[in-house]
Amino acid sequence: MGAMNAMKESVQNLFSASPQLRGLVVREVQALAGDASQRRYFRVTVQGLPSSLILLEYGNAKGPAFKQPEIPSQEESMRLLANELLPFQIPLPKLFLHDSKSHRFVFEDCGDRSLAMLASGHRDALVEQLENDHRSDWLEHLFAEAIGIVSKLQKIPSTSSVVACRRWLEFENLRNEAQEFIDFVAIPGGANKAALEVLRGQLDALCETIRSFPKLVSHFDFHGHNILVRDDGKLTLIDFQDACLASPARDIVSLLNDRGMDETLGYSRHSRLLKRAFEGLGATSQEFTKYYNFTLLHWDLRVSGRFRKLGIEKKTDRYVQWIPGTLRRLGRTVLRAHPEIHGMEDLLQVLEKLCPEAREGISDPWPLPK
Repeated sequence: MGAMNAMKESVQNLFSASPQLRGLVVREVQALAGDASQRRYFRVTVQGLPSSLILLEYGNAKGPAFKQPEIPSQEESMRLLANELLPFQIPLPKLFLHDSKSHRFVFEDCGDRSLAMLASGHRDALVEQLENDHRSDWLEHLFAEAIGIVSKLQKIPSTSSVVACRRWLEFENLRNEAQEFIDFVAIPGGANKAALEVLRGQLDALCETIRSFPKLVSHFDFHGHNILVRDDGKLTLIDFQDACLASPARDIVSLLNDRGMDETLGYSRHSRLLKRAFEGLGATSQEFTKYYNFTLLHWDLRVSGRFRKLGIEKKTDRYVQWIPGTLRRLGRTVLRAHPEIHGMEDLLQVLEKLCPEAREGISDPWPLPK
């Protein structure tokens, strides 16, 4: 209780020093559930309008290791992007305050209802309204809206002064991320020297291929937990501080697959949404299929290792729950993509021996839409 009272007093002092927030009286400060990063979120209930705000304490959170010179910190990037993305009609919460001394932000409160929550079966008055408005498939409608946001992001000219257009991941970054599969899945899973040699060679080829793709503006962590659904059904993006130039398929891969979203959506709906993405993002079907397969392959290699790593470091099973589905998808993706890179047949054989879940995916392929 004492800690929260001190927090309440600290937030009131922060508000009182701000011309925009000076008239608000803090009633309550409630800690919100966090994720893998060190950022901490709080809901601040106030006397006045708006009735609540979101306080973000940035802490020592670090993002991707962009190599380009003069790249702002993750905290500074969030401040810049909160304003730079608005002229492009990217839906973000309004930024009321950034206090660089205390590393705090105050944002508009857009609620707790995420797209991932709705996909997982959450029901409330908004869901009932959406069912009435979109009888065919209201959830598919929301995901289609999210794909539309990806299209808006990708239309931002890469020559723009937006900080997202001044940074991207180099081969070294991509390769280090993929290495987590070797360190936390393959080696603990008993991969022998020959299998590890295959994995290293194929990860090199995969990362070189991805680096050759066109670079378009990406939110970079565009999954259902970072997409809030307001009470009016409109979508809002959070955790946008790492926006950068990336593969044309990066945000679609994340939206439709991260944390088991592909299996939550089911094959038919997933395929329809993927077809919509293919048709709406400015590449030929053949081009986008390649972008999608290889970006997804890298994503799942990274994520399966990252989830194991987080489980160990944070001593929690929260992330482990998504590993089997990630490995199933990994098997499907390698099966689709293996003719594209010389030697990937060997990777397919390694996965079949190493991961039972990958074998399940190989035996249950999800063909991409034509």
